[in-house]
Amino acid sequence: MARAATKKVAGNNDQYIANLKKGMAVANLSAILLRVIFRRPRVPGYFALFINVAAFAVSAAVSNHLITIGTPKKDPRTGYVTVAGADLDGRGIIEWMWDTIYITWACTILSAILGEKIWYLWLTVPAIAIWKAYELFKPFISGMRGQAAASGAPAGGQTTGAAARAGGGQEEPMSKRQAKLKARMDKGDKRVQQVERRRPA
Repeated sequence: MARAATKKVAGNNDQYIANLKKGMAVANLSAILLRVIFRRPRVPGYFALFINVAAFAVSAAVSNHLITIGTPKKDPRTGYVTVAGADLDGRGIIEWMWDTIYITWACTILSAILGEKIWYLWLTVPAIAIWKAYELFKPFISGMRGQAAASGAPAGGQTTGAAARAGGGQEEPMSKRQAKLKARMDKGDKRVQQVERRRPA
């Protein structure tokens, strides 16, 4: 089972890496060809050029990283896969890396057709990174808040009688004997009234 799972991940990674290399070549060559067809300037403006270079650098670094961590390692003698590499179909950071690459390819091609303002879409890459980081650390933040709330509450989750009266304005519950005496007093029982009168002030 373990070897079958390793072989499956390795096969998927090989396919992802092959598509990654093809996609990078197709995106850049298509952008050059489309700039010629639509007579776009070969070199964009300063701002677009800055984002273009930054996007290409980030995309190239991310692509190389994915290739490095995802390339399976095989035994040179037997040819069997010994290490499948990181699952390139994973979530979290790997998912953000793929989003970065796809957004860069889209901006590269669309900017050659619609103009350099398309590169503003690439600013969604850091926004997605912030959101992914928030999702990653959200459970830890929620856990810290829960611990702080638990440490601030009284032991057993009970409030004192004074706090309960101050917060809710409710009287403490009476015992059965006290309830009977109160019922007799309400009915005007003279015996109860005499007992109350004998009590010292």
